[in-house]
Parts: sequence; structure tokens; C-alpha cells
Amino acid sequence: MRHPRRQPRRLEIDTSKVEGEITFQTQGLQNDFGDFFKAKIKEFEDANPGVKINWTDQGGGAEFDQTVTAQASNCKMADVINVPSSTILALSSPTSSRTTTLRPPASATSS
Repeated sequence: MRHPRRQPRRLEIDTSKVEGEITFQTQGLQNDFGDFFKAKIKEFEDANPGVKINWTDQGGGAEFDQTVTAQASNCKMADVINVPSSTILALSSPTSSRTTTLRPPASATSS
């Protein structure tokens, strides 16, 4: 007996209020653009009480690619990432040992 395919449940996301922590990860921007990003982060936090942005900036190149690839493998990526093309290539590499399955957060599926 064939079972009808279940349609994916549509997630409703309320974007009228932003709250909580947001992780923001960049590579090599702190020295040249630190003041700019700090001002933008403050502006966003001031406009959205209850939001805290945690900015992490690290060196670029292969080290950054490896860090982000490892984060993706462990489902520990930042919420917002400044991603160069080399990192995209590292994430999409067929030789990468990770398998990624995207699932909605548990809070979105339990009701």
C-alpha cells in the first residue's frame, strides 16, 4: 500500500521582533574596518533592545576556511558570516567528510 507523500510543514517566522544573541563572524576586517562594524553593531543593538551581537574576527586564508568547514561539520556556524569564495569552495568540496542535513529548530516543529 502506497502512502501519500507528506507535504513539508511551512514554518511561520515572526520577524516583527528581534531578540537574543546573534553571532557575526568575519575574516581579517577588525584592523581596517573595526570602527565601522562596531558602530553598525551598536546601531543595530540600540534599534533592537534585547539583541546582543557577538563579533568574532579572525585571520583569513586556509585557516579561516578550515575553521568554518569544521563549524559546519559540527553544526556550530555563526548566524552571519562574511564568506570569501575560498570558504564556499571548501564547504562545497566533494572530498569534504561532512554530511549536512538542514532541519528546522526543535521549537519550530513541536506544537
